Order: sequence, then C-alpha cells, then structure tokens
Amino acid sequence: MDMPSKKFALAGSLEELKIKGRLVVHGGHRPILVIYDRGRVFALDNRCPHMGFPLERGSVEDGILTSLSQCAAGAHPGRRRRAAR
Repeated sequence: MDMPSKKFALAGSLEELKIKGRLVVHGGHRPILVIYDRGRVFALDNRCPHMGFPLERGSVEDGILTSLSQCAAGAHPGRRRRAAR
C-alpha cells in the first residue's frame, strides 16, 4: 500500500517502528497507537479507557501495556492491558 486511503492510514515503515518501538497514527476518528514488541506489531486506541490519557506514555513489557494515567491520578497502580494475540 503506497497511498493512504479512507480506510487505511500510513503508519510509517517497519524499520522506523522497530527503532522507535511505538508510533502514533492519526486515524479517521482518533489517534491509534502502533507498538512493536518482541517481533510483533499491535495497533490500539491511544486513549486509556480509564482516564483518557495517551497510552503512548505508558510502558510495554512482555506484551503488556501499562498505562501511566492511573498512577498519575494517584488512585491505584497503572492499568495493564495485554495486547491481543
């Protein structure tokens, strides 16, 4: 796919994603977080479902995305989301 379409948005190259580990793509309705972790690529809504903060600021370890928004809110430890397989 060389040209973006209404159904797809160009996220960048796989090499760029491998180097950066994550990219944010501005989709048609909201930002999409694209993550490269352990040789796999995942895409998900970039908003924390709990507080709405950007998930791009979270950490990824062993396929688990931990949102920092809940820690920032001081309520309890960050919410963990396992990437879909």
